[in-house]
Amino acid sequence: MDKMRKKICVYTCITGDYDDLHEIEKPEDGVDYYCFTNNKDLESKTWKIVQIKNCGLDNQRLSRKIKMLGEPLIMKNYEVSVWMDASVVWNMSVIDFVDKYLSDGAFAAFVHSQRSSVRDEAIACLSLRKDSKEKIEETLRFLDSEGFRDDMGLFEMTV
Repeated sequence: MDKMRKKICVYTCITGDYDDLHEIEKPEDGVDYYCFTNNKDLESKTWKIVQIKNCGLDNQRLSRKIKMLGEPLIMKNYEVSVWMDASVVWNMSVIDFVDKYLSDGAFAAFVHSQRSSVRDEAIACLSLRKDSKEKIEETLRFLDSEGFRDDMGLFEMTV
């Protein structure tokens, strides 16, 4: 990264009552923390709570939309954004994390700790009832129709 500090934010999303929001134990100067939610009762001392609309999506898909696409607030105002699932408890400096993992590129992700293929992930999602069998099979058919190669590994997207 440049010697000048970039504008950094950490963001998460909680829809419905799915997760608990963990307060940031050591908020850092120069880092903003946002929680996007449709839960009107959610409050925080360390996160800026931003209410979102469902846009015709169920809670799970709404949360994933925010996770994958971000929010205009983030895209317009920050040079670096770090997603973290609400279940994650942050245990290192965000600034150090950005310097270590995002200094050379625009995107960083961690290799999945348990699976290495989308098909294996689909089986796990079925057993954990993450989505309907029909939706998961539809997704696999779409990937096949697009010529997706399922030998490229899998990433853990909690951060």
